[in-house]
Amino acid sequence: MADADDIGMDKAQLKKLLSLSKKEPVSCAVGMNGSQAAILLDKIKQPKAVSKLLVDQFPNLKNPRWGSAWVDVAENPKLVILTLNKAASGLARSLKKSLKGTGYSQVEIRLEDGSVAEKTGDEDEAGAPDGVQPRAPGHEDGRDAASAPDGEARTERQSDDARQPAAGDDAPSVPADNGELTRRLTEAVRRVVAAVTNDPSRKAELTTLATQAQAALRAGDPATAASAIAQLEAALAGGARPAAGASAFAKARVAWIATRKKVENDIDKLQGAFTAAFKDHPVGPDLGTAFKARADKVLDALDETLAHKLDEVTRATDAAQHARLVQEARQIIQRYETTIASDPTIKALDENPFVPVSIQKTMTATLSTLSKLII
Repeated sequence: MADADDIGMDKAQLKKLLSLSKKEPVSCAVGMNGSQAAILLDKIKQPKAVSKLLVDQFPNLKNPRWGSAWVDVAENPKLVILTLNKAASGLARSLKKSLKGTGYSQVEIRLEDGSVAEKTGDEDEAGAPDGVQPRAPGHEDGRDAASAPDGEARTERQSDDARQPAAGDDAPSVPADNGELTRRLTEAVRRVVAAVTNDPSRKAELTTLATQAQAALRAGDPATAASAIAQLEAALAGGARPAAGASAFAKARVAWIATRKKVENDIDKLQGAFTAAFKDHPVGPDLGTAFKARADKVLDALDETLAHKLDEVTRATDAAQHARLVQEARQIIQRYETTIASDPTIKALDENPFVPVSIQKTMTATLSTLSKLII
């Protein structure tokens, strides 16, 4: 079995961070250290910074890649999903070997467009040899995206009804080629039909959220799609009964984490473009430092406090404590909304000439949905 010197980090620490990723994705860097796959995880640093640490640790590292890693316990508690900047043939199989001893025995590598580049797992469970690489969405022997199998190479095609459920004439159709996000959106739209039938006044709200998610999937923007789908799931959960239950608060937590992650990624891309634009300027480094300081203040103000508070609400068993925690969560939302409406840095980031971002719009939409849910 490979040790920390071979794979980049101690197995116990690797297992701990993978466990943390069940609640929120962690940054990751991977590559080949000789015949072993090296992996390094970090819950604070950005993926590129983690990759630099891994390359510093292994100067001869081949095919370095970076991105995020997470374990979706609802779907498969043995599966580690890595979303990376680029694919590398055979990497999933090697990572599976490096994960031995952590309790995780399956690996799936996705690209930033949401497609599955490589997948491997327990041979007895997977029913297919390691290293099978499904085709990217929308490129199956010339077929268009609407008729193609989804990005996870499932062998059973979805029916027409599953691809395009409807909630009246205005309901969005659901493409069948975007893997796990498409599956979640399809299920959510099915629930929209029932929700609108029971309460027609919710049609505009729910259909708008579903349409936003679908548009993001079609545009190849999985981060925005994940945020919109989480908002839709949270709205559906909140409308199920007068007082939100534990599952509703859990959905709300996921929605905020997904939205904050998208904003963080957008700021990271903007910072890269900003730094590149001023790389030859005499005060370029100073401008880059100043930009990062201002952007960090935005992320610090729109922090993970809400996610932690919603986690407390979910676990609360005493009625009085539950009510108090819900009120605290609402106060945090109000604080975030005030920051978004008044912070000049957010306005400046949204109006930047380098990379299109919409921090105010994205976060306002999510917080509006959560405010209605948390009652």
